[in-house]
Amino acid sequence: MPPGDPEWLSATFVNVVHWDDGHPTPVRCQMGVVRMPDSGDLQLASQVAGRPMYIYPPGAAARMIGVLREGLNSL
Repeated sequence: MPPGDPEWLSATFVNVVHWDDGHPTPVRCQMGVVRMPDSGDLQLASQVAGRPMYIYPPGAAARMIGVLREGLNSL
């Protein structure tokens, strides 16, 4: 990992469908928690193989967990 890049602390790999040029393509995606090099903050991130990492905005993990909890409670 080059200096200055976020550091993966935990991650899982999932198979997802990526829409590339209007066509579905199955791809492997890494999703987990990274430590930001400048602040040391922990952020939720994802990265499709061969593409740049996407860092979710602060608070996104809590919102995602809340949505999942609501969905599971409605079952």
